[in-house]
Order: sequence, then structure tokens, then C-alpha cells
Amino acid sequence: METTKKLYDLDAYGTEFEAKVLTCEEVKKKDTTGYAVTLDQTLFFPEEGGQSPDQGTINGISVLDVQIKKDVITHTLAAPVEVGSTVKGKIDWKHRFYNMQQHSGEHIFSGLVHSRFGYENVGFHLSDQTVTMDFNGVLSEADVAEVEYAVNEAIIKNIPIEVTFPTKEELETLDYRSKIEIEGQVRIVTIPGYDVCACCAPHVKRTGEIGMLKVLNVQSYKGGVRISILCGFRAFVGNVTSIGIFFPVRVPRTPGVSEKSGGALGTFRKAFCQPGGTWRGSGQVKEYESGDEGKACGGK
Repeated sequence: METTKKLYDLDAYGTEFEAKVLTCEEVKKKDTTGYAVTLDQTLFFPEEGGQSPDQGTINGISVLDVQIKKDVITHTLAAPVEVGSTVKGKIDWKHRFYNMQQHSGEHIFSGLVHSRFGYENVGFHLSDQTVTMDFNGVLSEADVAEVEYAVNEAIIKNIPIEVTFPTKEELETLDYRSKIEIEGQVRIVTIPGYDVCACCAPHVKRTGEIGMLKVLNVQSYKGGVRISILCGFRAFVGNVTSIGIFFPVRVPRTPGVSEKSGGALGTFRKAFCQPGGTWRGSGQVKEYESGDEGKACGGK
């Protein structure tokens, strides 16, 4: 079967595309009927590398799931489309951008844990509710607080994030993180001074777009530690009251750290929020003016 061209590799900020339908087959799971559709190209990021798939529509039909196998991406739709026809796809940008914030924040956190403590990230899961990272070594509360603060410093610096596709020869001399052996072309995401990692997922263009990172929970796990985090808007939703007071949800830590993290919220608002609680955007980020994003900016 023809492999799928991954448009999200070319433009993580793209939201609409056209593609040719290669196959469309009815699939049944329990009492649900869907249609497995392959296209010649797609902007939909599939469930891969521990991250949930993109959401959106194709020809106005809801995309229920997106999976990848041997570089063929299959979209499960709620209704069929005609084989050979040209269809229009649209990504749920809010969901995509929220995932990008989480994944880029996780890279900085994992890169710092690796460089400062020598531990590897051996497990990663990015859902619509939380992000978990499993490390193969123990981190104290003070260690976690130190890394959390350093991540937010990196965010405030607004560092460009680089995506490259090095040759096999270049990879042999490149020191990068990777949890598995990768066949074929390796995609490297670099956050200068913080992390170099093999990764297949879309990322923000600059660290400032992450907004902030907040640690939610730390627990012992398989001889190491499991850390739960949230970044950006997902970190703010539910933690900003109607009068704009921020209540961090975090493990106990040394005095002063919460205040510094609160300062990161203020920096985020100055950089990305309009007066009155609306989302400014940056030319690279879509415009938001209501809902959860307004709460993040201190709006109602």
C-alpha cells in the first residue's frame, strides 16, 4: 500500500488540506460502524509515540481515530467517502496546539532530567487530560522543583525549536535521546541548550509558546519516578478564578518556588494576552478570543 505523505512534518501549524482518497472500507467495533480511510497525504497526526491523535473533520465528517502502521496513516470516519475523490481535511487547531504545548514542554523537562541527573525517560503518555513521564531513577521533591523552575526559565527565553532530518552519517556523531531503535529516516527535535531528541510529533516553533509548565504529581514507579505535568492553556484551566488568582496544584516544595512559577504566568500573560482577557497570538499561533483561553488570560 502507498505510504502517506505526512504534511504535519512540513507544517505543524497547518490546519486545512486537500487529499486524494486511496481506500475506504467499512469497519465494525462492537455496536459501532466506522470507515477506515487512507489518503495520499494528511495533516492528521496519528496516535504515535505516546501521544493522542489529532481531531477534526474530512469533508465535514468527524474523524473518530487516526492510526499509523508501516507509514500508512488510517483515518476512521463516521461516514464513507468516495475512493478516488478529492477531499478537504480540517484539523481541530485548539486540540493540536494544546498537544504541541505539552510535547515541547515535556522535551525540555526530560532533557534537563537527563543532563542534570543522568536518567532516561523510559515511558511517556500524552492524553487530553495530562502528561506522564517515567524516569529510571529517583528524583526528590527538591530535584523536581529545580527542574520545573528551569523549564519555565527556558520557556521565558523564547528559544527557537529546531526540526531536522539528519543523514545516517550525521546521526552517528549526534548525541540525542531516543527510547527505541528507529528504522528509516530519523526526525530530530532540538531545543538548543536543553534537549536533542528523536521525535515524530508536531512541536511549537519557540519555547515561549508553551506558556508555562506545571508539575501536578510525583510518585514512585518501578524503581524510578513517574511525574505528571501540564503545560500552557491546559495548565491554567481550572486554576484561574474569576478574579484571576492562580492556584498551583503541585507537590510540596521549598519556599519561594510557587511564587516564581506564578511569575511565569505573569510573563505568559504579558507576552500573549490582550487587555480584557483575550488571546493575542504571535503570528505563529492562531487567534483566540473566548473560552478557556480567555480564562488563561485572566478573562471571564
